[in-house]
Amino acid sequence: MEKVFEWRKSSISYVEFGTGPELLIAFHGFRQESSIFLQFQETLSEKYRVIAVDLPHRGDTIWREENELIVNDLRDLMAVFLNSLGHEGSIHLMAYSLGGHYALGLTIVKPELVKRIYLIAADGVGSKKFMRFITHNFLGKLLYRSFLYFPYPIFALLWLMKISKAMKPHVAKFFRNSIRTFELRKGLFPIWESAARMNFTPEQAASALSTYKIELRMLYGRFDNVISHRDAKTFASMVPDSELVAIDQGHDLVRSANQRYIAKLAD
Repeated sequence: MEKVFEWRKSSISYVEFGTGPELLIAFHGFRQESSIFLQFQETLSEKYRVIAVDLPHRGDTIWREENELIVNDLRDLMAVFLNSLGHEGSIHLMAYSLGGHYALGLTIVKPELVKRIYLIAADGVGSKKFMRFITHNFLGKLLYRSFLYFPYPIFALLWLMKISKAMKPHVAKFFRNSIRTFELRKGLFPIWESAARMNFTPEQAASALSTYKIELRMLYGRFDNVISHRDAKTFASMVPDSELVAIDQGHDLVRSANQRYIAKLAD
């Protein structure tokens, strides 16, 4: 069931399903929407009441704030949101890909709220200097503007990397499709900036999880060319109560065929 939550000037859209006793907040990935988690409905509904949110600039969420979210905004938003849901007590988090920035960012500023976190090919477990350079550095913003109106050198680079086998063809195709039109390229910046403004290091996230004894459950693909499962392995090693499942797949892990892995982690 799709619903809307009003916060400040913005309208936050979300999908809700499940009748379980625990509350799970889910954050989707890049260029996706909250409905992607409906593929796990069969697995999660008995244990959880699932709230999957549309992140800023995605889905039906209408973002009217002057600035992108920072972690303190996310903490305040979540407090009001949970109150509107009538929920008291701890919550569980789930994040896929770019959504990892939001789940880990919330965990850092409100660790006492989080009981368990599921990371599915989630970002935030490794260094993302490039994203911060593009969104927070003057030269980076200048390069982005140049790329916005003149992307052809990037297209040529992707082609060269593909034919030299420095990049797998399907990965090159993914990146090219993500930037093939002006509107797609224009939409990159606010999405990247929103995630980058969570502004934390993997070490800070691991410290919060360890200090507050938060359970960490991870599902990553060994053939993932977007988020390295090696970074995930390093991150898991820093958290005492962690479990990492690595499978012979790429980045696209949120699909119904992988429900058995989610069920295993949710036990």
